[in-house]
Order: sequence, then C-alpha cells, then structure tokens
Amino acid sequence: MKFSIVIPAYNEEEAIGAVIEQCLKAKNNILERTKVDDVEVIIVNDGSNDKTKTISESYETVKVISHENNLGYGSALKSGFASTSGVLIGFLDGDGTCDPMYFIGLINEIERENADIALASRMGSESEMPKIRRLGNKIFASIISLIANTYVSDSSSGFRVLKRDSLSKLYPLPNGLHFVTAMSTRAVLDKNLTIVEMPIKYKERVGNSKLSVFQDGIKFLGTILEIGLTYKPLKFYGITGFLFFLLSIILSINPIIYVISQNNLEQINILTHPFLNVYRIITIIVLVLSGLSLVFTGLLAEYAKETIDNHLSSTQSKSKTIGFNPPIYMLFCFSFCSLLGATLLNLETIIQYTTTGIVDVNWLFVIIGALLVLMSVQLFSLAILLRILLLYNWRLNSENN
Repeated sequence: MKFSIVIPAYNEEEAIGAVIEQCLKAKNNILERTKVDDVEVIIVNDGSNDKTKTISESYETVKVISHENNLGYGSALKSGFASTSGVLIGFLDGDGTCDPMYFIGLINEIERENADIALASRMGSESEMPKIRRLGNKIFASIISLIANTYVSDSSSGFRVLKRDSLSKLYPLPNGLHFVTAMSTRAVLDKNLTIVEMPIKYKERVGNSKLSVFQDGIKFLGTILEIGLTYKPLKFYGITGFLFFLLSIILSINPIIYVISQNNLEQINILTHPFLNVYRIITIIVLVLSGLSLVFTGLLAEYAKETIDNHLSSTQSKSKTIGFNPPIYMLFCFSFCSLLGATLLNLETIIQYTTTGIVDVNWLFVIIGALLVLMSVQLFSLAILLRILLLYNWRLNSENN
C-alpha cells in the first residue's frame, strides 16, 4: 500500500526545507509502523516568489510541482492529489507547524476505524495556536456540530490523511484556504463518508501567516453554510420557517384575544388600533406565507437530495469545481434588491411603529413592501434550490461523461 504526502507551499522558504527533511525522516518510521510499503513526497509550489521552489528542488527524492501564479491553497492541494499514486494521501502545511511523524497515527486510525478521512486536531492543551484562531475553530466546530449532529473539533486542520477513492465523494471543493473546512463539512454531512480525529501537538508557524482572520473566517463560515444547505436543506429551511411561524403566533396573540372579547368590530379603526390594524395583519401574513414557503422549499430540496443520493450511491465524479453560474447569481441579486426596496419604501413606517406604536403612512407603501418581501423570500429560496439541483446535476453529468 503506497502513501503519498502532499505539501502545498507558497513563500515558505524559511520552513520548507525543514518540513521536507522531517517528512523524509518520518518515511522509515511510517514504513515500519504501518501497513504502508512505499512513501512519496510531493511539494506543490503555488507561485512562490521567494526561494521555496529552489529549496524544494534541491531534494532529489522529492517531486516538485510548480504553479506559475499563486492559485490558492485548495488549488495547490488538487494539483498535488492529481499527481499522487498512493492508495492513501496525506497532506500537511509547509510552515513547520506539524510533525509528519503524526502521519503514523493517522494512517493506523484510518485502518482501525475503516474511515475515509483522519484529521489531526490542533485544539489540545499543548497547542500553540493563537487564541483568535482557536476561538474561530471552536465556533466553526459548533456550527458544523449543530448542522450534522457530529462533533469535529478542528474542521480547519490542514494536516490529515484520506483514502484516494473518497476524493470523488468530497469534490467539488474550493480553491482557497477554506478547502479543508469544506472537506470536513462534506465528510460529516455525507452518510457515505466517515471522518475520525486524532489530537496532535501544534507549533506556531515559521514565517508570516497567509490567513486573514476576518476575510478567511467569512469564507469558512460561508462554506459551512453553503454545504449545510446542500446536505441538510430541511434543517436550515425548517428552523427558519419555524421561527417565522413562531413570530407570527406571537404577533397574533393580542389580536386574537381582542377579537374574542369584542362584540362589535366594525367600529374599530384598523389603521390605528394597536392590536388589530392593517399593518400588523400584513406582517403576520408575510411571516406565515414566508414560513410556509421556506418549509416547503426545504422539504422539496430534501426529497430531491435523497432521491439523487440514492442514484449516486455507487457513482464517481470526475470534475473538481462548479464554476460561476449567472442565473443563480442574478436570483440572489434580485432577492437582495427586492428586500432592500421593501426596507427603503417602508423605512418611515418601521421608524414610526417602533418609536410610537402608531403608523400614519399610506397603506399602499406597506402593501407594496409586503409583496417585495415575499418576492425576496421566493427568489432567495429558488436560488438556493437551483444551487442544490445544480450540484447534483453536475454529479450526474460527471458520471455520464
């Protein structure tokens, strides 16, 4: 059984030499202490403008792949994966933060648990990870746990081992630093994949970090939510729809009590009455209809996902990315514009009602605003549904090509 080690590197001249030597040193131990009978080391120089490429190429037993331009962390790993020949593939960063000797435990963990992925958790008490990144990892872990009901302590770990044949189930994956977060999220959400963790010691990196806590954190979060919507649509839509229903019930309590207690409703001014007025009624209608729309969309998406999952249970995808899709992008834009229009049109209404409890505006603005909100919800729901169907349609087409 051959084991391939992939090391993505971008401007890592301060650490890459030591990392390569550590991998070569760990090679004999991996051969002795696992079922692996051959080890290859592949460096992917991702458009570095320092001495990373020169240092890497000075090691004759190491294979070096170079990108002319910096394409991104995920892109470098994809290039490395495509060049491997091992049954098992391991990867770690070229910044000197992790000891390659831990590959031994990860390989044995995959064999012991018959898992698809074994990741090294850097969240132990001996970890030298900066506090802000540790906090971010805990937040991401909590979100993934909420979505998948499976806890992964370090979803952003760039040190792991996976089976080659699991790649087809994990793709498509992004090209940026959120590659590993996407991989972790897919693994815990896909019932056909198994992921296990093993704690390791983590050192502070050598050289400057390429991670932007805020920008990359937003990408990580977006990736988790997008994949969650793809694999658990009913949970996302169902919870949101339930909250809409709950708010509509809260707003309906006083009107219902008032109507029950009154004998003559004709004398009520529905424009100004605090409990029974046209603005409150319109708000309740919007919440109820939006809640229904979200729940139905979730049910439809879940049904479509399960149907296609059953069809794809034995298929393999060959492409790696889903490109920019103008129709879906436009739906998101129209949804945002519709919601923004409703807000701007009824800004005075919102301010009046929240400050005085009374609204003195033309009811036409409220009606139009309600329609715009409903349109926004429908467009957004449609865009998400199309995104889900696009993903599974891509997988079907990939198998047929």
